[in-house]
Amino acid sequence: MPRLFRILLLFIFAVFLTGSFSFVAAQDYKTDYTVEYAPNRSSQGLTTRVNFTVKTTNLKSDVFVKKFSLSFPKHFRISNVNAQDDAGAIKPSVSENSELTTVSLDLNNPKLGKDLENTVKLVFDQNNLFQINGNIWEVIIPTIENRGEGSYNVVVSLPDADKKIAISKPKPTKIEGSKIFWDNPPGKIIYGVFGSTQAFNLNLTYNLKNDRLTPVFSEVAFIPDTAHQKVFVNTINPTPNSVYTDEDGNVIGKYYLKPKESKTVQYSGAVQLLINSRDEVRILSRSKIKDQERYLLNESNYWKLTDPGKFKQLKTARDIYNFLVQNFKYNYKRVSQNKSFGRLGADIALQKPDQAICVEFTDSFIALAREQGIKSRELQGYAVTQDQTLRPLSLVKDVLHSWIEYYDDALQDWIQVDPTWENTSGIDYFTSFDLNHIAFAIHGKSPTSPAPAGAYKVSDTKDIIVQTALNLPQENKKISISKVELPKTVNDAVTTKGVAYLKNEGNTFLYDLEISFSGENLDVSPAQGKIDQIAPYEEKKIEFFVKPSTRNKFKKGKVMIQAENYDSEERTITISPSSYSIGLWVGILVAAISGLLLFSFRIGMRKRRS
Repeated sequence: MPRLFRILLLFIFAVFLTGSFSFVAAQDYKTDYTVEYAPNRSSQGLTTRVNFTVKTTNLKSDVFVKKFSLSFPKHFRISNVNAQDDAGAIKPSVSENSELTTVSLDLNNPKLGKDLENTVKLVFDQNNLFQINGNIWEVIIPTIENRGEGSYNVVVSLPDADKKIAISKPKPTKIEGSKIFWDNPPGKIIYGVFGSTQAFNLNLTYNLKNDRLTPVFSEVAFIPDTAHQKVFVNTINPTPNSVYTDEDGNVIGKYYLKPKESKTVQYSGAVQLLINSRDEVRILSRSKIKDQERYLLNESNYWKLTDPGKFKQLKTARDIYNFLVQNFKYNYKRVSQNKSFGRLGADIALQKPDQAICVEFTDSFIALAREQGIKSRELQGYAVTQDQTLRPLSLVKDVLHSWIEYYDDALQDWIQVDPTWENTSGIDYFTSFDLNHIAFAIHGKSPTSPAPAGAYKVSDTKDIIVQTALNLPQENKKISISKVELPKTVNDAVTTKGVAYLKNEGNTFLYDLEISFSGENLDVSPAQGKIDQIAPYEEKKIEFFVKPSTRNKFKKGKVMIQAENYDSEERTITISPSSYSIGLWVGILVAAISGLLLFSFRIGMRKRRS
């Protein structure tokens, strides 16, 4: 169990046995817990009144509980501590060392006798349990794992139902008005989010430099749209020469750089993180997963194992996750000086488990998962954290973080997990996830490419600014048919290919964009086309084919293109009869032959004269 919860959940019960002092064994008593958390707004944010009620039942006639103590990590910052037992008020004894705050209570007149009960109530304030984070309240409540045969009940009392609970791991037993109940919750923590979404404003800087004596195209990775991450693009300055989306869903901007030229790109936008997976992205992921499988199960640099047989007992994603959480040790020294460090890769990390930082957790998970046929990939990005001791950010480039997505074949969806943060905090990041992880780059095909925002540095600059936002930009959906390639004249006996180019001039990604084709005096196929995804600033093309519907007549034809209700385009072309074309070519051929014969005749006459 990680250090945080081992010390946080340490309850010590002492007894007098025929005048001597000893610790109570678990079989000597039964303990029932009720813990109520009541957050309230204050000038400092949210202050939580915590009320512990601990009832112990003697299971032997000569044993009773005399002393009770509870230890917290020092950063929990508790205050206004009060306590009482069945006989009245108890004066708490509060002590501190460099790591812990300990509250000790001596019971007034504990009851001695089998099946007799003693009840202790401990009340205090904690001002950093519930966090206000933009649009949400967030809480991580530790629970007691070794509860014995007793009960353990948690109650959260919300102020005037100000916030409704949006997600909880585990699910509440019941909700009554503004009170939420968990009876005997499984696992190490209760994670609650009050609110369903979180928003952040982003300002990113990409520093590009061409050191060559020849021009180059330099690529940068903009923020990808994912199942749990909706992106709004305000401005990209300067505008990229082109934008495309790669196989993993990364949005890549290309910039032309002259020899020795430097260029700074400023990206301004926002991102909305969501608890529930977005349908349009999940559907797209399902359609792409078969094609992606060819590389999502492959070995790669950093994602390979010399002796995979050593780990054959790790069959599932859960097995692999638990193995890393339990066996790896996060190495704070490797990042304490905020300088570059070598990436070990899975093989070395598994041999040196005490040298791990976030990329080692990620690389090892991916290598082990792919060995078992579990499709997996890395997410690199920015994770918002108030305490880097509990939830560290390990990638030095503007303090980024690395975590994992694996594809659940049963759910047909990508699942995010973060073994690093469970290892350092004890919080379950497998069955639950937060609204703090912003993906900057998706690494499925390559462990190193594309580089995330924050890695495009030419000097020691601050290139990432992330701020919580109460409001998101207004969504602006706009598609233009930027160009149509189609000959001005077509032959009535030939099918001719055309190409329509569509550009996303809005500020959000669009999915399943339907393009309609129709014609006048022309048969146009297909009648419907579709673009599965198009990013802001991105231009995509779609092919169509035209064939005149009548023969042997000079006519005008029209092609009509409609991009849903966003834009339409019309092209007029001339239909040329194939008979006319044949006659024209015959005439040209006859004229050419006649000209050649005439030229030969003149040359012959000149030779005779000479």
